[in-house]
Amino acid sequence: MATSKKTRSTKPVRKRLSSPVTSRSIEVRVLFTCVGRRVQLIQAFRRAGESLGLRLEVHGADASVLSPAIHLVDNPHLVPPIAAEGYVDAMLDIVRRNRIQLLVPLLDFELPLLAPQRDRFAHLGCCVLISSAEVVETCRDKWKT
Repeated sequence: MATSKKTRSTKPVRKRLSSPVTSRSIEVRVLFTCVGRRVQLIQAFRRAGESLGLRLEVHGADASVLSPAIHLVDNPHLVPPIAAEGYVDAMLDIVRRNRIQLLVPLLDFELPLLAPQRDRFAHLGCCVLISSAEVVETCRDKWKT
């Protein structure tokens, strides 16, 4: 008498998560600063937005048109170098003109410049993904940590 064995499939089972966002998906405008060579970050952010059902509008700022990632964003913006006098004002202008909702700083050199300005960005409806100026200062000071 032959017995039957149940065999398991070796294929991974992928559950498709239903998107919490309706068909009238939410539009999110995000600005990445100093995008430079962060191609994979931009691509990963797009995939995450897509999986959440968001209509993502990606903006990227950099001081160089030769930056690889600046060519992957929906809206590229050339800005002064971080050390230049008008850097923060250039970011505020981009946020104002494009109604940016989230600003993601990518270089630690700009954190001390942007952290004290969080309220100015918030006044424009933009959340800067950064800690308070006090926390940034503490983290950058080896004697304090």
